[in-house]
Amino acid sequence: MSTRGDVAAMRALIAEHNEKLAAESPAIAFSAEEYRDRLSATRTAMSERGIDVLVVMAPDNMCYLHGYASRWYHGHSPTVWPSVAATVVHVDSDTFVHFDSLGERGLLQSTSIAQDIHFFAVYDDHESVLASFVGELRARGWLPGRVGVELWSHVPNRAVSERIERVLTEGGASIVDATSLLRAVRGIKSAQEVAYIEEGARIADIGLEAARDAIRPGVTELEVWGAMMHAIAKAGGEPAAIHELVRVGSIEEGHAIASRRKIAPGDYVVVDPCGVVNHYHGNTSRTFYVGEPPAAALELTRIAGAAFDVLCAVAKDGTPVDDVNRALREFFVDAGIWDLRAWVGGYELGLSFPPDWVGEFVFTVEDEAAEGAFKAGMVTNFESIFHLPVLDTIIYEPDGARALSRLPRELLAVPC
Repeated sequence: MSTRGDVAAMRALIAEHNEKLAAESPAIAFSAEEYRDRLSATRTAMSERGIDVLVVMAPDNMCYLHGYASRWYHGHSPTVWPSVAATVVHVDSDTFVHFDSLGERGLLQSTSIAQDIHFFAVYDDHESVLASFVGELRARGWLPGRVGVELWSHVPNRAVSERIERVLTEGGASIVDATSLLRAVRGIKSAQEVAYIEEGARIADIGLEAARDAIRPGVTELEVWGAMMHAIAKAGGEPAAIHELVRVGSIEEGHAIASRRKIAPGDYVVVDPCGVVNHYHGNTSRTFYVGEPPAAALELTRIAGAAFDVLCAVAKDGTPVDDVNRALREFFVDAGIWDLRAWVGGYELGLSFPPDWVGEFVFTVEDEAAEGAFKAGMVTNFESIFHLPVLDTIIYEPDGARALSRLPRELLAVPC
């Protein structure tokens, strides 16, 4: 009995489906003007650092430049499937070229503004891919020169990055680490970026409220996590770049993964999600207590939460980080809890992909010789952690800063 079907009809079905997909408008998060501004700022930074060509392979940076977003970048894949996606910028060109496998043509069409795309028909022959990559750059006159690569990106992995550096060097390039270049450009957020982060923080609150409603004796951490993520998805949130924490305990287990552990009366439950919109993250964390909270725990988190008012009052556009740190230290010393700290500080938030949502800028309050200043347009979280975490997202503006969560910054009780 033959199993052969109507191949012509199947071909027609696929062609019709592809035609329909091709007619759909791409899901682009920003205006063409904003993407042009980002490319221009990147080229300016390249010129200031004496970099002729920038090879961008970090997922968040490719997305920043043209919107490209994938769930798989071959970062930890079979050795026969190396990462090949790269966006290349020349300091003197007002366009960029994106390199990728032919299999990502549809994804690029649906997420990216890239127009100049060089596809590799076969990507498991990496030497031929690299030869094509370097040959295309040479044909454009972009080699030789001083070429920046992102040594601190997890994509590509070490084996692939060393191959890329080898062929670029053989092509006459001088290799420099340009990891900080785009990270610095991205440090000041546009109004639209801030709007996405604000929406992310709103969604994070919804997730935290759902977690609060799901916490009860006998329920597992994973069940609470599932309820939280369902609420986040219903509100329009996306998966975060780090697993969204639900954990019985304290900050000492703050980097754990939600487990099958059952919640019991008297437990502290730390919940630490990001609400995510178009890959932009708003981070809020609260600690819940199952039952009637101890008075000391309530007082500890009340003081930890009050520190956000100090931060928001002091941190203005141009305020040195050292001044903000000093004001926060004085507050905690006066409150008598400074020596009870686990970690107090913050890090940049914004556009992120797995496996990390922690941005480049970091400040630690115990640092008594901090460099740099807060600037309008920066976004960080702030972690006031004295055994029991209180976290929120902070927007820095010309006349001060503001925290985004509407939830009380204190220990939250859950009835048994």
